[in-house]
Amino acid sequence: MCQSLKDILVDKDNQWQPLVDKKGKAIDGQATFRMRHFMGDKGKVFDLIVQRSVVTGQVELDLALELA
Repeated sequence: MCQSLKDILVDKDNQWQPLVDKKGKAIDGQATFRMRHFMGDKGKVFDLIVQRSVVTGQVELDLALELA
């Protein structure tokens, strides 16, 4: 698994930010993660923005990541 994907999943630097509505108020249970990313050896760098939301009844997956 690539390091950038591990960074999103593990969130060791607490980079997830609350998603805000048009009035600037945080939306409960929703967050975004923004990072610089590239694809391939000579790929162009771009901003990758991931959005997540809480789903009732969803369980957390154990992805067996090595954090070394």
